[in-house]
Amino acid sequence: MKLTTLVCTTLLLAGSTAQPCPSSAEAVTLAWKLPAGADYLVESSSTTDSNTVTMGQEQEETMVLETTHRVHVEEVTEDGNMELTITVESYFMSKESEQLDIELSCERDEDGEIHVVAVLDSPLAELQGDDVVSLFEAIGRNNMELVFTVLLTPSGAVESSSLEGDPLDNLPTDTDVTEMIAQTAGALLNADDLAGMLSSQIFSLLPVDPVEVGAEWDVARHFTALGLEMDGKGSCSFDELKTEEGIRLAVLTEDMQYSLVTDQLEENMAEMMTVMFEKMGVELDVSIYLDADDMDTTMQTDFDIAAGFNRSMTWSEMTATVSGAVTVGDAEMDMDVETISSGHSSWSLLEEE
Repeated sequence: MKLTTLVCTTLLLAGSTAQPCPSSAEAVTLAWKLPAGADYLVESSSTTDSNTVTMGQEQEETMVLETTHRVHVEEVTEDGNMELTITVESYFMSKESEQLDIELSCERDEDGEIHVVAVLDSPLAELQGDDVVSLFEAIGRNNMELVFTVLLTPSGAVESSSLEGDPLDNLPTDTDVTEMIAQTAGALLNADDLAGMLSSQIFSLLPVDPVEVGAEWDVARHFTALGLEMDGKGSCSFDELKTEEGIRLAVLTEDMQYSLVTDQLEENMAEMMTVMFEKMGVELDVSIYLDADDMDTTMQTDFDIAAGFNRSMTWSEMTATVSGAVTVGDAEMDMDVETISSGHSSWSLLEEE
């Protein structure tokens, strides 16, 4: 009797921490099931370190992004598809490099008013003016005004998406340097790409049929980021059932290999550099050739089985390596770029806040 009591007491104490569920052979249905009218907060953060070598000159850069999105479920169709409206509640970006350090903080207060502050530090005089500060603050405000509309299936696939707003709309480009910054941003960032980038970071891809621990299924993602078209194929595995703070979670691991298509980035960058030379009164032919290695990624998710959303999603270091050459007139410059990114996102029902 005492032994039985001891065992039961031990199990009860263990229940206060994460533990595997005993019925690991049980088939469970993994599905997104966000109820109509519900609101969620999705907090995302990422860090990207990049190293660029051009003609033997090396430049390092670190960028940190922290974003809070509000997801409102407008409607759930008969087949379980969810119509979502996603808005930005807060946005923070910091960027450190030899030429420019910047912190951009954006938030929305209780009355819905947007507050934006940009702080810049640079050894270059042309990047120290109020005009550059105003440009980044305008980009931050535009980001806060973006509204995404997404149709999400129970398996986490995005059937359709659209975006209202543009982070590069109506920017103050009254000086040559602000116009150059805006053109560079335009070559790397397309408003139509943002919904795909967001979806890849907050929605896990799930199987259609019930699965047991140990199951695997094929997954695919396709989106464009910073001018790079990313075509990913891989698999997702159901690694474990566990209970954490009373919540039953499926632990999933997604392994994906992305092929990177550089055609659009080459075209955008060559066009941007051509325009810059024209404004300087110089007409030169500009061409860019880039070659990108495949990129492997691993993403681990704790999926709330009962509530039907990600409690957390973490992606490990993703390394992208791009090499190539920039030809300006008769001069050719070799270029090698390596970026290493990692990040995390988590969901919470707004009523829980």
